Amino acid sequence: MEELARKNFEALRLSSSALPTGAYRPICGSFSTMALSAARPKVASRKRRCCGRVGWLLVFPCILAATLSDQFAKILAALLFTRPGSQSCVPPEELGLGSASPLRPLTEEEIAAFERDGSVILPGILDAVWLERLHALASDVFKHPNTWDVIYSRLIANFYCAQKSILLHHTSVCGRELAESAPTTAIAAALLRSTTLQVCEPTEGLANFRKPSGWFATTLGISQTCGTTGFHTDDAYIPVGRRDPSRAAVVRLWMPLTNFTSRHFRFAALNESSAARAERAAAGLEALHGTSYRKDALLEDSGVLSRPGQVLEAGEMRPGDILAFSGETAHSATALDCDDPSVGGCLRLILSFSGDNAVFVGGRSTGLIPLHDNQTEGERPGGVQFPTVFPDATAAPWEWQPLEPSVHTLAAAIWFALSSGTQSFTGYSWRKQLVYIVRVGWYTVVNVWDHPEGALSLVGHFGGSLLGWMGGLATT
Repeated sequence: MEELARKNFEALRLSSSALPTGAYRPICGSFSTMALSAARPKVASRKRRCCGRVGWLLVFPCILAATLSDQFAKILAALLFTRPGSQSCVPPEELGLGSASPLRPLTEEEIAAFERDGSVILPGILDAVWLERLHALASDVFKHPNTWDVIYSRLIANFYCAQKSILLHHTSVCGRELAESAPTTAIAAALLRSTTLQVCEPTEGLANFRKPSGWFATTLGISQTCGTTGFHTDDAYIPVGRRDPSRAAVVRLWMPLTNFTSRHFRFAALNESSAARAERAAAGLEALHGTSYRKDALLEDSGVLSRPGQVLEAGEMRPGDILAFSGETAHSATALDCDDPSVGGCLRLILSFSGDNAVFVGGRSTGLIPLHDNQTEGERPGGVQFPTVFPDATAAPWEWQPLEPSVHTLAAAIWFALSSGTQSFTGYSWRKQLVYIVRVGWYTVVNVWDHPEGALSLVGHFGGSLLGWMGGLATT
């Protein structure tokens, strides 16, 4: 019997060598103990107790670490992204029916202009009902900030005299409802000629609460104290690219929600048609990718922007109009006089979607957009990070679970935000850099505690967020 047991054990040991390391130990440990116990039950019993203790010593720390890591991620996500008090804005009976139709259908000429030029203005495309709901979204995220908004608005967006909320569809109840039911989703699908659609961050609510001037500007004779990115592209900061280079993968919908004009705020997009790009190249101008103050200065000083057809200006757009542009389209936004009481801080939204032609692209500087988890390079983006909204936002309910980025992804998002800001000055005159940073930095420091009238203070922001995330923990 003892000899038979030893032969069985040896055969099992040899056959187990072909198994993965993780599979070998439990099988080997289980069956070898059984084999030896048949011959020497007392020895086998001692070995079982010993192996059991050693096994738990090895396995327990792994289980504990995984559990703590998972719980830490949940706690951190609740702390950063829970939006306490977020409210509904779409009647329940309208949910689950798909996206509503716009006020008028898009024309073939408008879709062709978007495909050719990379941008198009869609006048009178939203009706009063949906405008009210979009306005409710902006109000919801500003009145119910999460900690991520606070960090972004008070420590970054103040650089542009702005208040900003992001991840609107992921973190706002109203934003989630609009993602599946608003006509903006149908408009995006039509522009991309796409049969399916995912949310593609960043989605943004923005308002400017300061006129870009003040005593510091007056003292130094500087006319503008708010920062501006100049003409830049968003694709450098979005982890989504094109499978087919000739077709847009991402569309971003810029929408004014109050009656501001070009006197108050300037928004413009470069014409990205092959003819317009060739004209800029012939003038010795480099193509834009991300933010480069050097390239923007050369572009502004070249005189090319004054030529017909080079720039699409938002101009006198009104609520109900949309300026749609692709992720690769260079655009510029500059606050001029948004503290005019009649324009409500130049309140506006940018909603963003990806279509059939989208693929995930890792390695981009996705500042404060933590979406790299569970994605595969070159494959269609999806999951909780890129939930489906068209044609049926309810087909995969698990995609709408709370966003819980890994610690690594969160750290990378913050690092990308810091490094991108530094890299944007590459090749720029050091003197202009110094003037720019001192000018805007001083303004930011002086106004870091300031906030739009009717909005929460910095302490209120943090207080509301910190109180709200505890409620989020109760549901995790």
